[in-house]
Amino acid sequence: MAQLSDILSLEECLTILRRWQKDGPTDAERDTFVAKASSLLSSSEQVKLFQERVAKCAKLANDVDRVFLGQTVKLLAASMSFPFLYAAVKEWQGLTDRWRACIRLSCELATDTANILQRFDTLCLSLLETIETEQDRLNAIAALEPFIAELSNNDKSAEMSRQFMELKRDVHDFGGKVNFSMKQNAIIPLTSDIEA
Repeated sequence: MAQLSDILSLEECLTILRRWQKDGPTDAERDTFVAKASSLLSSSEQVKLFQERVAKCAKLANDVDRVFLGQTVKLLAASMSFPFLYAAVKEWQGLTDRWRACIRLSCELATDTANILQRFDTLCLSLLETIETEQDRLNAIAALEPFIAELSNNDKSAEMSRQFMELKRDVHDFGGKVNFSMKQNAIIPLTSDIEA
C-alpha cells in the first residue's frame, strides 16, 4: 500500500518525466516504475481504496453543498423580518455559485488527469516494459513528450487551489459582515430603547 510519503507532487512528477524525456529512465527506475504502476493498477485493494476516497470526497462536497443551501434558507427566512439582510442573501447565493464552480473545476481536473493517466497506462507502460535497445529508449522518450506537455499545459491545480482559498476567505469575511450588519441594524436599535 502506498504511504503518503510515497506520493510525489505534480512538480516532482514533471521533474522526473522531463529527466526521463532527456536521458530516459535508468534500468532500475524503469523496473521500479513499471512494477509499482502495474501493482497499483492491478491491485483490487488499491482500486477499492481509491474508490472509497473518491466516495468520501463526493460525500464531503455534498455535505458542504447542503450547508450552503441551509444557510441560504436561514438567510431568506431572516430577511423576511430584517429586510436589510436581503443583500446578504444575494451575496451568499454568489458564494454558493462560486462553491459549485470550484467543485466543477475540481471534477474537470480529476477527469482530465484520469484520462491522461489512462492513455499513459495504455501506451507508455508497455513501451517502458519493452526497452531493450537505444531506439526503444528513444521511442519511449518520444511517447512521454505529449503526456509531459499535456500535464504541464493543462494543469489547473494552482487555479483550483486559489479559487478554493479565495472562497474560504470570502465566506469567512461574509460572516463578519453579516454579524456587523445585524449589530448595526437590529441589535443597536433594539437596545437603544433599553438604554434610554
